Amino acid sequence: MTDNDKQPEQGKQLKDSFNKVLNSHGYGFQYSALEFIKESYYQQKTNWVFEAAEYPVEVQGKHTCIDFILKWKYLSLFLIAECKRVDPKFSNWCFIRAPYELRNRTSEKFVMDSLAFKKNPGVAISRRALISPKTVWGEINPNTTFHIGVVLKNHSTKGESSRSENDAIENAALQVCRGLNGFMDLAAEKHPFSGDQLFFMPAIFTTAKLWTSDSDISHSNIHDGKIELIDESLVERDWIYYQYHLSPGLKHSMKDSSTTDSFSKILDQEYIRTIFIISASGIENFLTTFDPTFGL
Repeated sequence: MTDNDKQPEQGKQLKDSFNKVLNSHGYGFQYSALEFIKESYYQQKTNWVFEAAEYPVEVQGKHTCIDFILKWKYLSLFLIAECKRVDPKFSNWCFIRAPYELRNRTSEKFVMDSLAFKKNPGVAISRRALISPKTVWGEINPNTTFHIGVVLKNHSTKGESSRSENDAIENAALQVCRGLNGFMDLAAEKHPFSGDQLFFMPAIFTTAKLWTSDSDISHSNIHDGKIELIDESLVERDWIYYQYHLSPGLKHSMKDSSTTDSFSKILDQEYIRTIFIISASGIENFLTTFDPTFGL
């Protein structure tokens, strides 16, 4: 075989290897999602505008990159997005509600972060502002709100690698929260917007299918702890609200000056955050139906 004969074969091997690496990192899904969002905006189906991609931030000494950031057209509100292309063998993400989360909570709350900038005329600096982080609440539909998520294998599909993705939901939630809080630190320092308040929401876009159950896990057998899900309880969803309890190590560096009268309220204010989890087939539904201003 001559060198000229080897070149097409080597090129195909390189192409296949390049394909495999790009797919494992999810670049194709990330940028195809952005292309879809851009086209939706140009067709006036959504008010989400592309702001930036691969945005480097730092929080508590740890560096990360935000996959992409969207901005709401009529408000200084930012969607911090993490993209997760899953191995087809681990393509089922299943969610269920926790019947107990906080004492005296009678409804589900949509929780997100904001930064308030107030002029301080007594300080002679170019950026005359006092920065105050706040937590914003709004009621949401409990039927689309979940607290526990697990990854289930698709046994009929061959996997792409030997790595397990059992922790994919937790890892994606951790990554998007780290990106959001790093972006908040950056926004507090740079603050390029003229408005006096900024809002921040985390979202996970994934190729996984989203399944939810309405079963009440508090009705489990107390003697052996086993759960029996109700028949036909799993429903496929386009997107859901996921109530995530982020760790102190993921938080931004600013201190909230507000006070509370219970430990449960500290959990609510400081650590519970609502993450959107959106399936690839549900992106259009999310972009066209969700109005982020309902609770502001």
